[in-house]
Amino acid sequence: MTASNVTIDGLKIDGQGNATRGVTNVDASNGIHTVNNLIVKNSIITNITDRGVALSSDGTVYSGNLVTRNLISNFGTISGGGWGVLMIANAYADVTNNTIIDTFGGTGIQLQNCFANATTNYTGNDITVSQDGNGIFVNLFYAHRLCSTS
Repeated sequence: MTASNVTIDGLKIDGQGNATRGVTNVDASNGIHTVNNLIVKNSIITNITDRGVALSSDGTVYSGNLVTRNLISNFGTISGGGWGVLMIANAYADVTNNTIIDTFGGTGIQLQNCFANATTNYTGNDITVSQDGNGIFVNLFYAHRLCSTS
């Protein structure tokens, strides 16, 4: 994803075990593109070897992003779990009402290294993780506002 104000609705992404990322703003050379108001909904993202949906920032706050009513499954590999949804370094998104199924000991939803105030909502998700997996993992969260999870 290299642009803001994009909606992905009803798309099936099947990485067939070869694609490392489903929907992301990180390009093949690991360049980061600013993304605001991205909506990923009613989609199936499966057989991805690393990240189903991932946004990464250089520290700039991203907002208005929504990941909702998706099926995200079979992410990661046997040698290491992946992430269903991963938001890094102030890339905020509401993540709601998804079904996330981990089969490799990965993490359903992770909010990583966020230090700027913003709002984010992680509610209504049905997350199934395998042994040694994490349902929701919030790590290195320095912002003064907390995220809402349930």
